[in-house]
Amino acid sequence: MKSSAPTRSGFTLVEALVAVAVLAVSLTPVFAQVNASFRLARTIQENLTASMLAQEGIELVRGMRDDNWFSGRDFDDGLGGCEGGCRIDAIPGSVLEFGADVPLKRNTETGFFSYETGGQPEETQYQRTIVITELAPGQLEVVSRVDWQSGRNTRQLEVTGYLFDWLAF
Repeated sequence: MKSSAPTRSGFTLVEALVAVAVLAVSLTPVFAQVNASFRLARTIQENLTASMLAQEGIELVRGMRDDNWFSGRDFDDGLGGCEGGCRIDAIPGSVLEFGADVPLKRNTETGFFSYETGGQPEETQYQRTIVITELAPGQLEVVSRVDWQSGRNTRQLEVTGYLFDWLAF
């Protein structure tokens, strides 16, 4: 004799809820790790950009010193007045006046950072300040500082370089 009770195959509602709960609990750390990875990648990108902008500040001053040599001028011509901090821009290649909280702009077409940029400028979170101190005749200390806002924190990176008037020695 056959049983008249129907046989059911598949999950009951309780089994489905338990499976979803186990899945949610097991995937939560994975999603947390992915989110932390994205935050870390952004921090690394910000630090790398800031370090390149700071190094570029040193290189811009070095380029101005070299241009002075090639033009027959004193090696520090045009580099005075930066004891309290100034801005140097790559595009005009000269010392600009000091300005507080002046962000660099990024040209969206070329990707270059500048204070005065053509094309489609996009204001960035980065501010670069150059401080030039004469240590002795023919010796300059150049500090390039980049400040930026990272989330709720203000970050700062400094690079120091030393320039000498090799032609005077």
